[in-house]
Amino acid sequence: MNHQQRPENPFRVTQPTPPSAAPASMSNMAPRAASPAMPAAPAQEKKQGKGGTVVLWLCAAFGAYMTVFSAFDVRYSVVYALGGVLLGLAITLGFGWPLYCRSRDGKALAAWEKDQLETRELSALLTSEDAAIAQALAPRPRPEPMPRNWKKVGTAVAIITVLGGVLISAGDAEYKENNPDAVTSTEV
Repeated sequence: MNHQQRPENPFRVTQPTPPSAAPASMSNMAPRAASPAMPAAPAQEKKQGKGGTVVLWLCAAFGAYMTVFSAFDVRYSVVYALGGVLLGLAITLGFGWPLYCRSRDGKALAAWEKDQLETRELSALLTSEDAAIAQALAPRPRPEPMPRNWKKVGTAVAIITVLGGVLISAGDAEYKENNPDAVTSTEV
C-alpha cells in the first residue's frame, strides 16, 4: 500500500502555522477563534532569569560550605559547632528548595514534551481503522508545577535558624575558651 492509496487519518494532529509564516496577503485578516477540534496553544511559560538561578546556587553553596566547615569547630565546642551546622543547613534549605522544585518541574515538562512529540508522531501513522488506538493516544494535560510549600519550608528554616542561633550563643563562651585565636566582632 503506497501513500496514494492510504486513507486520510481523521485523528491526525497538524502543527499550527506560526503567524510569521502566514502569507503577506493574509496579514490584514483577523485571527480565527480556536475551534473545539483544535486545542488551544499552551500558555507561555514564565522564564526564570539566569541571574536569579546563579544567586540561588551561590547562596546554597555558601550554606553547604558553612555546614561543612562549622562541623570542624567540634574540637572547640560541640554546642557551637552544632549551632553553626544548623545555620548552614537553614541557608542551604532556604536557597536549595527552589532549585530542587525547578529541577523537578523541568524534568516533568521535558517528559511531557517528549510524550507529546511521540503521540504526534504515532497519530500521524494511524488510519481510520485504528480509532481505538487513537483514543488511547489522547494527549495528557501539561504538568502542573511542583507545589513550593513556602509556609512549611519557611517555618522549618525559621525554627532551624533560631535553634542554631541559640546553640551558637550557648556554646560561645566554651568556643572562645578553647580557641583563644578566634577573632570576634567585639575585639576588632
